[in-house]
Amino acid sequence: MPLSGIPLAAAVLAVVAAALPGAPAEWEDLNRKANRLQERGLYTEALGLYKSALEVVDREATSPRERASITNNLGAAQYRSGLFAEAEVSFRKALELWSSDAAPLHAEKASVLSNLGELYQAQGRHALAEANLTQSIKLREAGGGNRDPDLIGPLTILGNVCISLSRLDEAAGYLDRAYDMASRLPADQRGRLAFVLFARSGLRRAQGLYEEALDSSTRANVIWSELLGDAHPQTASSLTQLGRLNLLLGRLDDAERAVRQSLAVLEKSLGADHPKLAPALVDLAEILRARKQHSPAIGYLERALGLIDVAYGRRHPDYAAVGLHLADTLRAQGKVEEATERYRAALDAAEAAHGPRGIQVAAFLNNLAVLHYESGRLTEAEPLFRRSLLVREGQLGADHPDLAVTLTNLAAIAQRRGRLPESEDLVKRSIRIREMAFGVMHPGLIPALTLQAELLRQTNWKGEAKKVESRLRALVEVNNRQTHEKHVVSFSELRSFQDRNNQNRNAK
Repeated sequence: MPLSGIPLAAAVLAVVAAALPGAPAEWEDLNRKANRLQERGLYTEALGLYKSALEVVDREATSPRERASITNNLGAAQYRSGLFAEAEVSFRKALELWSSDAAPLHAEKASVLSNLGELYQAQGRHALAEANLTQSIKLREAGGGNRDPDLIGPLTILGNVCISLSRLDEAAGYLDRAYDMASRLPADQRGRLAFVLFARSGLRRAQGLYEEALDSSTRANVIWSELLGDAHPQTASSLTQLGRLNLLLGRLDDAERAVRQSLAVLEKSLGADHPKLAPALVDLAEILRARKQHSPAIGYLERALGLIDVAYGRRHPDYAAVGLHLADTLRAQGKVEEATERYRAALDAAEAAHGPRGIQVAAFLNNLAVLHYESGRLTEAEPLFRRSLLVREGQLGADHPDLAVTLTNLAAIAQRRGRLPESEDLVKRSIRIREMAFGVMHPGLIPALTLQAELLRQTNWKGEAKKVESRLRALVEVNNRQTHEKHVVSFSELRSFQDRNNQNRNAK
């Protein structure tokens, strides 16, 4: 399970019951029943029992330890119910109660800190998340050593934080350490392994290794299905991830089947207004968009945006990300004014969440620039592309694969403005970066190679152009992946090349 409240609480309750013979059993019974409800994904039902347990503890005037353990569990149920503000209050109260105890209680404090870290990560408050998780890890190591299995949770969540911040090497280090420990655990603790596999799937996806990501996500889904059942929200969330990866691999039927199943389970178990429905709604919208069904896609995206707005507000990174999806879909429908407004709102949200130099802002700048490019507003597009490139170079280095998109787009603008030598240099750099990162057959090379072929023909290097076009034919035939960050070359130019390719094949 993602949060560590339930398993820790069970351990603490055993200690308290042994230390206090004859203590009232009513609060214990209520707390354990609530824990079982949480394990089944019935979070709303668990909330009432935890509150009743706290009332009993207050009435019986028991020690702060009982109140701390129940309050921590209450925070976990509130978090899973989407009640983030209430969850933060509960976790902080639990931490205060544990800290007031004379005993060191490393494990107990570490559990609450880990839960706070995951809460802050979900809210996009990455600095706070990292600080709490780092402290949790230090406490675990102080109390149980470097091989304590309870390190798996905070290490995995910290890996997720690093993925969100595009610090992928750091993420890999944390997740490899967590995986090494989780893979050695007995079978009855496979849930921890599934948690790490799910996070590793996110890392592989961020690295562009979609097949490896799909393998990790499938393994996690199988484990959770066996342990929790197909109707559990955690199993459903792993289905959403499977759907997203199949979408990236162009397997639309598999993607839609997985996402619709996930959405049905989440709506039934969490309710129609829970923010954790948003990822499934976005993925379903992207599948429909890939099928050219733009109107229903917009409906799903607007619903997801509304859920995030209510739960997190408009300065949250998820609000920005979903706003970007919505703007892209409006743009695909040709609704330029609405798309421009949505792009600007999404960019404002991204800058509020990540800062103007945040790496996540680069994609928003890129896609708004694409809209200007397609509308013929090259003067407005070029500075946005250049700013996107500067952000990425500053945060990721000069050879990171994420630079390739913007380099290709800048090359397209230079071509349109007649600066052909500059365009050639930019597109060559884009191709070199992609090949170094992903090899010579990656679909991300298609836009840059398309532009390179056009440039070679413009400069009368027709023999070289034919070689590039031959390579393009192979790529176009074997790859059909989607990307949410746009190339300005991937529309009319690529369509033109594909038309020529089809004509040549028909002639043969």
